[in-house]
Amino acid sequence: MMLSSCRRGRRHVPGCRKGSVDRGRSILLSNLVDRDPAKWRRRAPNRLTRCIHRTSQSGKLYSNETFARLRAGLAEAGRRQPGCGCKAMHKTIACPRLLRRYDHVVRAGEKCDCIYRVNQGWGCRYKTLRDGRRQITALYLPGELCEPHWLLSGRAELPVMALTRLSITPLPLSEIHRRENGVKDVLGAMMQTLERQAQWIVGLGRKNATERIVELLIDLRMRLGESDGPLEIPLTQQEIADIVGLTPVHVNRVLHRLAEQNRVIQRGRTLLAPASIAGADAH
Repeated sequence: MMLSSCRRGRRHVPGCRKGSVDRGRSILLSNLVDRDPAKWRRRAPNRLTRCIHRTSQSGKLYSNETFARLRAGLAEAGRRQPGCGCKAMHKTIACPRLLRRYDHVVRAGEKCDCIYRVNQGWGCRYKTLRDGRRQITALYLPGELCEPHWLLSGRAELPVMALTRLSITPLPLSEIHRRENGVKDVLGAMMQTLERQAQWIVGLGRKNATERIVELLIDLRMRLGESDGPLEIPLTQQEIADIVGLTPVHVNRVLHRLAEQNRVIQRGRTLLAPASIAGADAH
């Protein structure tokens, strides 16, 4: 017998009130896909679609695993039941995804049939070594495309996760190919990423600690279009250390030195990068 979604530690289905659906017919996103695929296919068109739609409208968060199961289940339902309103379902799936801090957008090795545009929040791509050390290899800010090279590879080589609460909109690869200037825009974003990676390599290989951190803050201000007021940096010192290839202790020392020179502002755990961050040794 199928139990309610609030039993056995299961996550409640976002957008559906607890106990409002008959227990025998409750929509269990985890159990239903695995235990009864036929029932999943029957219910996906008429009930799960509405549930996802309400979730995207209300702005509630749902787990990455749940979203992956929904996407796979709805795609399977569309293949087996062509006349079940798949257009509405695919339109619903294109709604923004909302992720909590440190939730994964994709993990290494996963196939990617879409590219994500960042609406709000910050994300990153990273590589973890066997001994636990991590290097953040790219940052994704509002308005930017996340991993545009997925257009060519269709596969995530490295994991991508949220550094803050993150809102992203999936852009299906098939839609990009159909859209006018769609491929051109993605290739442009890809070139910007390559140029940024080249500057990153130079900084890690040839610049000292102060130059790396200052260059990072200047780059963030330029990418976010901040020209006057100070920019709040929602990164921890550990995350900054993973970006610039230093230890958190070394990052702390450099930030204190920059604060004494009035080139950064530290308010408790909040780091602000004013326009004066660009000093004589910024480049």
